[in-house]
Amino acid sequence: MKAWFILLIGLISSWHFLDLNSDSRFYNLFLPMVFFLFLIFTVIKIAMKIGPEGGGSGGGSDGGFGDFGGGDCGGGD
Repeated sequence: MKAWFILLIGLISSWHFLDLNSDSRFYNLFLPMVFFLFLIFTVIKIAMKIGPEGGGSGGGSDGGFGDFGGGDCGGGD
């Protein structure tokens, strides 16, 4: 869950502050690259979650980029 929160905050903040018409290289060059990286990581995380092995059922951790521990939610007999 922490990884989703970090990705969401990164996407929102980099989108909010980027300015392609700015004279500053930080706003018109660096922040678009950061936004693109956060977007790629988010797409990869979604693909891993809904992919053939990601399933979304059973145990294990959140997985994907920025896996910060997760938890054991596995059931048993």
